[in-house]
Amino acid sequence: MGLVSRCTFRSEEDATVIRFVKNAGGILIAKTNVPELNLWTESRNNVYGQTCNPYNTTRNVGGSSGGEAAIISACGSAFSIASDIGGSTRMPAFFNGAFGFKPTGGIYLYLMHATN
Repeated sequence: MGLVSRCTFRSEEDATVIRFVKNAGGILIAKTNVPELNLWTESRNNVYGQTCNPYNTTRNVGGSSGGEAAIISACGSAFSIASDIGGSTRMPAFFNGAFGFKPTGGIYLYLMHATN
């Protein structure tokens, strides 16, 4: 969340999507930077600082998933998991020369439940 007051907090359980990935044999390799409270259009916070665009460090990576988009563009990972309501996955991806996909609402969760 990028909050100094919560930087030592560790969740006691995984998010649903992370649990599905782990149960399917997936291995998580990184957790990336986000704007404070995921509220800004750039990925900067007082815990980890500014995330820079891998192609031009003077350019913005976007938010709220700017850290994810930057690591994908820098070939640090093949794909990532992010959330998107108002462009939080798609816009940072575009800022970094990548593609952000937002599935049709409800379908992804339906498919996850159908496989269990």
